[in-house]
Amino acid sequence: MKGITRRSAYRLVGAAAGLAALSICLIFVPNLRGQDGPTPRAADGHPDLSGRYVFAGGNPKQESPAFKPETKAKYQTPVKPGACVMGGNPTTMTMQATEHSAIELLQVPGSLWILAESPQSVIWVPTDGRKHSDDPDVSFIGESVGKWEGDTLVVDTVEVDTKMRNVDVGLPGLANAWTHSDKEHVIQRFSRPSKNVLNYQVTVEDPVVLAKPFTSPTLRFSLAQDADHWKVKPPVAGCDF
Repeated sequence: MKGITRRSAYRLVGAAAGLAALSICLIFVPNLRGQDGPTPRAADGHPDLSGRYVFAGGNPKQESPAFKPETKAKYQTPVKPGACVMGGNPTTMTMQATEHSAIELLQVPGSLWILAESPQSVIWVPTDGRKHSDDPDVSFIGESVGKWEGDTLVVDTVEVDTKMRNVDVGLPGLANAWTHSDKEHVIQRFSRPSKNVLNYQVTVEDPVVLAKPFTSPTLRFSLAQDADHWKVKPPVAGCDF
């Protein structure tokens, strides 16, 4: 049997270094392994979603989108290796299952801001009770409005640019990516059942492309930073949290 080649050795060393770095990063993010607590509440009594979060891991099982027979060849557009995926709705959130950065939610009276490092995004969601505009502008993030259903914030989005791909949750997502029609309707649900946990789920409706709505599994995020984060541990070089 042949011995380990130099290239194979480099790969093994690289993999070991990567695992070691990941372990260090997890150790130095206190809330990922710290004590949980009750859900923070805003002044209006709703959960306060504010915080800096990282995907908690795992590869949730899900069904592939159900295309109509005549639409799959036209609308299913896998992402080529090395291609950059633009941020938008709902890809900014669903891509977090395969990214290695954090998202930040900032909840203020009347709105929620979603900030993502990769793919870079700034998304504004008004939560002041307004309806969609009569003639919304088309963009990669579309036009969103949010409303509370109990302790869940439901974000309703329309007018997402048809050049924007939808990407499934998890590792098969890039292969299952698909574009959509101008009739697409995106419904995202955010909830915070405890201090350190954020749950997310999305449903995509498109009567032109899909035979039935596509609903993702629930993605679980862990709080990575709160107001006292840097008082507990100093930042670690190489950890993007």
